[in-house]
Amino acid sequence: MQLPAGMKEVSRKSLSIYLYTRERPATEIAPSHGTFYVPRPLPFELSPERALSLDDIKETNFALRHRDRWIEYYQNLELKLSGQLEAQGRYLKQILSDTKPPLSGPAKATGKSQGLYPDGWALQDVAFTVNPTSTVTGFCIRGWIPDFFPDPMTIDVSVNGVPAMQITAASGSFEIRVEQNLEAEPVAISIHASGSYNSASEGKGNDERDLSFVLSEVEFFTPRFRLAARCLSSRKYFCAARSLARQADHPHDLPPKGGPERPSAAMCGPVPSAASRAPPRAYWHAAITASSRVSFVVRWATVI
Repeated sequence: MQLPAGMKEVSRKSLSIYLYTRERPATEIAPSHGTFYVPRPLPFELSPERALSLDDIKETNFALRHRDRWIEYYQNLELKLSGQLEAQGRYLKQILSDTKPPLSGPAKATGKSQGLYPDGWALQDVAFTVNPTSTVTGFCIRGWIPDFFPDPMTIDVSVNGVPAMQITAASGSFEIRVEQNLEAEPVAISIHASGSYNSASEGKGNDERDLSFVLSEVEFFTPRFRLAARCLSSRKYFCAARSLARQADHPHDLPPKGGPERPSAAMCGPVPSAASRAPPRAYWHAAITASSRVSFVVRWATVI
């Protein structure tokens, strides 16, 4: 806005008009953004027949400088936003690498992980490292695939880079059992799924992640866990606990004071005396889970 020579001190005001519609095609709806200002065009048209006056040259130079400042502004804005996106990407990657797999049994997660989200969802490629606290005879990976995922997928499991098991999983729950002896040292486990699903691209939600399955549990087994599995259908679950105790490193481990109820002598024979108990740092607990057939599973765990 060019003010007359005698009115340079008069304030200038800008009037903005915003137009809204009740309904609009989805293709015309833009994300949230600020106001875009468009530089005004030249007040004249350039043509070979028209000679430029001094005022035309000044107006053209002013418009070019104004355009260059806008280009510089958007260049700096691009650098700023790119830096923010890169920092957020590093932060998100750090969060995902700190997400641990849901483990059970004598093993602990160690180091960084890959492909796992805090809400349980997993990408096509999952990798994590575990450190068994004792000798392990195998592990079982349990997961779930939604029924709206299109086709069955192949899931491969590798241990320390060596393929260990492959299954074809459809919608619903799945289990992958790997029979392999693992010593008490770090073990790298990787899972690869042949397919993924993106709810946003399929128009069924706002989740833009490429997801493959939900990782429910990774359970590790020891010989004592194997024995409990063989007692799955037995109603004499206390006798199963007694058999497990006999095979433990401390055959007379009993729950500490205030721990789980001890099996009665009528069910499993005489209970060891207090003098033969293991040190207080080593104890056991029985987790009894009733199945649909009112059978019981006894899981034995030793806490050091």
